[in-house]
Amino acid sequence: METTPRESKQIDLWISEFVTFGAATVFIGLRLLSRRLTRVEFWWDDWFAIGCYCVAIAWVVIIPIWIKDAGLGLHINDIHGRGTKAEILMHNSLILYVAELFYATALFCAKGSILSFYWRMFRVTNIKLPIQILACCSLIWIIIRTFMGIFHCIPVQRFWDPSAGGSCAIEDKKFFFGTILVHVMLDIAIIALPILQIRKLQLPVFQKIGIMLMFVFGIVICASAMVIIVASTQFDATSEDLTWNLVTIVVWASVEVNLVTVSTCLPTVRPAILYLFTCTNPTSTIGSGSNSYGPSYGRSQTKNTIRLSTLPNNKDNDESSSTHQLADSDQGGRGSLSDFESHAMDRYRGNVSTVTGRAHDHGSEEFNTEAHQRADFLARALAKRLDFSPNEGVEWDKVVSIFSVNTIDNFAVTQAVHRLNGIITPASAAHTASDLEHQLRSSGVKALFTCASRLDIAIQAAKAVGIPQDRIFILATPGDNSKLPFTTFDDLVKEGATLPELEPLKWVKGQGARQVAFLCYSSGTSGLPKAVMISHRNIIANVLQLTTYESVSRQKDGIETQACLGALPFSHIYGLLIISFASTFRGDEVVVLPEFDLEKALVAVQTYKIAHMFVVPPIIIRIIHNKALCSKYDLSSVRWLYTGAAPLGSEVVEEVKRQYPKWRVGQGYGIPLKSQLCSWIMLTWVGLTETCTVVCTTSEDDIDIGSSGSLVPSTKAMIINIETGEEITEYNKPGELLVQTPSLVLGYMNNERATSETFIWRKDGRWIRTGDEVLIRLAPSGNEHLVVVDRLKELIKVNGHQVAPAELEAHLLSHPYVSDCAVIQTPNDKAGEVPKAYIVKSDACGGQSDDVVARAICKHVEDHKQRYKWLGGGVEFIETIPKSPSGKILRRLLRDKEKEAKKSLVAKL
Repeated sequence: METTPRESKQIDLWISEFVTFGAATVFIGLRLLSRRLTRVEFWWDDWFAIGCYCVAIAWVVIIPIWIKDAGLGLHINDIHGRGTKAEILMHNSLILYVAELFYATALFCAKGSILSFYWRMFRVTNIKLPIQILACCSLIWIIIRTFMGIFHCIPVQRFWDPSAGGSCAIEDKKFFFGTILVHVMLDIAIIALPILQIRKLQLPVFQKIGIMLMFVFGIVICASAMVIIVASTQFDATSEDLTWNLVTIVVWASVEVNLVTVSTCLPTVRPAILYLFTCTNPTSTIGSGSNSYGPSYGRSQTKNTIRLSTLPNNKDNDESSSTHQLADSDQGGRGSLSDFESHAMDRYRGNVSTVTGRAHDHGSEEFNTEAHQRADFLARALAKRLDFSPNEGVEWDKVVSIFSVNTIDNFAVTQAVHRLNGIITPASAAHTASDLEHQLRSSGVKALFTCASRLDIAIQAAKAVGIPQDRIFILATPGDNSKLPFTTFDDLVKEGATLPELEPLKWVKGQGARQVAFLCYSSGTSGLPKAVMISHRNIIANVLQLTTYESVSRQKDGIETQACLGALPFSHIYGLLIISFASTFRGDEVVVLPEFDLEKALVAVQTYKIAHMFVVPPIIIRIIHNKALCSKYDLSSVRWLYTGAAPLGSEVVEEVKRQYPKWRVGQGYGIPLKSQLCSWIMLTWVGLTETCTVVCTTSEDDIDIGSSGSLVPSTKAMIINIETGEEITEYNKPGELLVQTPSLVLGYMNNERATSETFIWRKDGRWIRTGDEVLIRLAPSGNEHLVVVDRLKELIKVNGHQVAPAELEAHLLSHPYVSDCAVIQTPNDKAGEVPKAYIVKSDACGGQSDDVVARAICKHVEDHKQRYKWLGGGVEFIETIPKSPSGKILRRLLRDKEKEAKKSLVAKL
């Protein structure tokens, strides 16, 4: 006898559940891996995503039980051996009751995760209110839906057991339709919310579209919900064939529960995918391929790899316990810079911390005990005035900017803000109002410290971004006795002295490595400055690397602490880390000058017996060109002269040799490496904002003229062939420098493209592509030294300030006289480098002379840009700008043209 096979939809249930659950598992794993790799703080968006996945796990347990024990997917008449029809219906209804609650919980967790991600991603305040409104709506939705789901029937068990009596006041069709419709509406609002904000990000159009499409994946979720809505209108809860009629709703609910987990993870998984791609494809590095942002990399060699050695007599300290333990100890706030600085001050409690150096008097001084106390009082006052709490809220809601010349109170402001779990974004005192406005707006600054001389600019920028004047505070500077209607630093300290102590920071292990301490703005070739996210651990690690490196020579000379000159801007990473943190950590006395003035610096050296001078090459040039002035002062105390941040031209080096033949002069990275003037020793360091300043530096015990020395402890370097991407394993062969160090920063805020281009993942971890062409050679000592050949990046460094050619080119093109243009760097004795513009004139120039047109173009720049961005190299008119087939400006050809012109001029002379 032939039997008719029974109809079944169980295969649809199995496929829909386990395929999508597999995707959810993969993406939640990628999310967690990304968090581990990028060291991003684990926050509410992550916990909600995990909650969503936990519900997905519960759902994947429910579905097999529903199919196996309750016969879901079969007609009820085809179910045998599982009890009577009434018992099967009761079993199905009970599982449906539980599944509804899990379903709603998953949707709510997904909404919470995405909204929390928005809160963390978009720092601007105008999106915070919509996020809060949608969060409240989602919370109200889940509360109402859960209440209605639980009390669908009275008594509750009436839902699955009709014999319990009572009644069900809510119709199933209306319940499904109404609650899911509201859910879809909320999802559409959540999907649409970031679109306008993404448009404002500093990203190319194609990447903005990519991010938008990533969020639009939520439309798939909405589509599955719409299917459920349609199915619910056709659902008959009184039908005896419940096991069959429920299938469509359950299939799409399964898809939705798992895909919402995927959607919460999509914006976060890129670092993990790139890392896994690199691990599974060792012939490539991140950024390779036709879709990459950077150049393609080919096969990478791993044998006989050259690795820069650390300072020979510091080898025992390279992986020192102090370097790692202090940088990684986060329990009880020990990973915070506030605690790190307090620890340093406790070691040198009786030492003078900072002095305000003046031309004709001793200024004011501050001892470590006093500095620590003032910082504590300041933190209390800020907590009250700004509603900041050390252990409540996220650090992005506590961003404070310092826009001022150097003062002794910069240290206290920084420590106080970190004591409140906040972020400092130092702003250059050379900023215009528009420059400052960009920084305040993009970083979401809540309060601003400034000085009297910069107050007008500060007020203008603060007003533009909505910072009220009662959140602008004044730092005292020498000689400024003006009475301003603003709260001063001293006012805050006095106020804080009357307030109760703050609770200690309650950090979890590893928080110091993930949490941003500073947003330092670094110019890039893409135009506007980018915010570099520097963690607490980055600063601590680099301070320990540098001090460990220097400890050998200090111990050899029997020196514990010395006086150092603090004349470089504390808003620059050089002054911020080398002077503000490293010097105070060593217990040195820092003599602060508001701004560099050569004679005032010489007076300070003589008065305070300064041993350490932190300078940039233009200052060295001024010292050389003012020999008569320098001879008037006693400079015998100077022991170390550190230089960095900008190159020193070879012409200047030759002039130094000519004037001072006994000086020992070397050059690397365009900077002198080691010279001697009487008892002076001049050393250079090489570093980047993105590595928290110092990567390698020279040692007086291991000199190789022309090199940049050896790496500081716990740092690795690799040389990559620029064309093929292969790792170079030979000496004296140039390639691009890659660096790995514990001080490697977290990335660029709100600029994933720049982050992915600069920071790459290889099999052995995260590296930074420096953009510099270098080689490794053996020094006479037999140690490996780094030598910088050329700079691959196009940045122009003017007196240590970075200028992006693209920014100036964009501005020049806005002038009616400019048809096309290109900006390059040209050497300058005073500034190191200055911008020079090559201009293709437009028809609007008419018959005007080149001088008139050039003056108009220069004035256009001077009227809108900071002084160091002016066209110090002048303007030159050419017929066409040399470009590659892809449209990229061939700046090297213009630089070669400039060099040839200078050679011809010298030959004529």
